[in-house]
Amino acid sequence: MTKSEITVDVTYECKLNCSFCSTNANPIMAQMPFDIANACLDFMQFAKQSYRQMMTVVVSGGEPLLRTDLAQIIEIWNSKADEMILCTSGSVETGQEYWNNLSSCGLRSVRLSLHGVSPDMCRDLFGPEYSFATIQRTITAINEAGLVLDLNYVLNKQSAAHLGDVFSFAADHRVRKVRVLGLARQGRAALNWDSLEVSRECEEAIIAKAKKLSSEHRIAVELAGLSGANWCSHSDAEGNCLGGKTFFHITTSGDIYPCPGVKALAWHKMGSVLQPAQVKSIFDHHDREAKCLVLSEAKQLCPT
Repeated sequence: MTKSEITVDVTYECKLNCSFCSTNANPIMAQMPFDIANACLDFMQFAKQSYRQMMTVVVSGGEPLLRTDLAQIIEIWNSKADEMILCTSGSVETGQEYWNNLSSCGLRSVRLSLHGVSPDMCRDLFGPEYSFATIQRTITAINEAGLVLDLNYVLNKQSAAHLGDVFSFAADHRVRKVRVLGLARQGRAALNWDSLEVSRECEEAIIAKAKKLSSEHRIAVELAGLSGANWCSHSDAEGNCLGGKTFFHITTSGDIYPCPGVKALAWHKMGSVLQPAQVKSIFDHHDREAKCLVLSEAKQLCPT
């Protein structure tokens, strides 16, 4: 079944210094105020009714685990979402009770960033604050809380040799899916582009390797933002296509981007290609005409 997916940046705060981070380098506000979080609820309901699809809300950042009210936000948004997903580096010490609480508030799935298991490589990518031991404890807590676990792997020059390690790790830690993602030329990644970008030949080799590893380990793979793959070309461990998605992205300051689906390669490789008129404020949520405009533009960019 086709889904509408809304990604919401609840914070741009993060204790890591990832060389490939695509987050806005100069955000208007670092943390989403609670009034904007509440306004998002109305837009989610409107989008769900307009598309008549299952709706997934992806809680993103920065590092969402740095918000002390994260469980409260998830509980509020869960009232409108069919699925709640959290993106995290897993680098914040939390504990089992914390993840049990997120699960009870409506969280169903976690996308955790993992680009290799080599401590030296991870420190080069993420900065000196990165602790693989912390990541392992976080993954154990996620598993014990009964949450679905997917891994986000961003392809770059430093991580390219470690895809096999990521799949092996996934097989040992009850991972459902490995998401192989292309670099987004924005934020810190744009500043480090020459040292991170891989060749088209490397991308094609990684796509072939990911599909092979998926079959060997019986773990689903999703390919996104790569030259040789559609924006959301993903399949289960048997190779069955799982269907496309429609995307929206809401920033901490409440700007709504109807993110391209089939055109997302340009969005990933060159930064946002949207015109200013295609960006609306979440505070237009009482204006039906404004909301309809956002949805109609999104449908043109990513027809369902």
